[in-house]
Order: sequence, then structure tokens, then C-alpha cells
Amino acid sequence: MGKFMVKAVSPLAKQKLKAPPKIKPSESTLDALIVARFVDQQREVAELLKQLAAVEADRIVMTSPLMSVVTYSLLDAARLTIAHERRHLAQAQRVLESAGFPQ
Repeated sequence: MGKFMVKAVSPLAKQKLKAPPKIKPSESTLDALIVARFVDQQREVAELLKQLAAVEADRIVMTSPLMSVVTYSLLDAARLTIAHERRHLAQAQRVLESAGFPQ
């Protein structure tokens, strides 16, 4: 299931996905520090991913926090996280390049 999930959230995926209600972002105005917080979070995630080298992440199985019937390896969870973040960055890039976006 992990490989399927990684492919589904990658930036190259053609199908759009709606966020499950559990993690749907708010529609309020954005905090001016959102980019700085995102960068800080990326650093934290990178540090956590480095710690996976100390365990057999491909042999540790976990349940999806969003769908209790879905399981995948901890390594696939890391891959899923990275693919998901890349997808968000690709979305942001498209917004920046869209007509009418303030320069």
C-alpha cells in the first residue's frame, strides 16, 4: 500500500486529491510567517528522517493515521511524507506562476 500512496501524492500525480476532513487546512487568511514556519518544519522533518538510518524502517509496519485499514512500512511513511511535501511545493510554484498572482 505504501508504494501506491507515495505515487498518489507525488507532484507528478495527475489526479487531484482532497484532504481528508481530519487534516483539511483552514480557509482563513495566512499568517505572514507561514513560509518561515514551513521551512522550520522541513528542517525538523529532515532531522527525524535522518534518525531512520538507525532502525530497519522497511521492516517496521505502521497504520495510517488517516485510514485505520491502511498499513505500510515506516520507510514508506517517510517516502510518503517527502512526496507529499514535494506536491505542496509544486502547488505553490503553480500559484506563483499563475496569471494575476501579485509579483
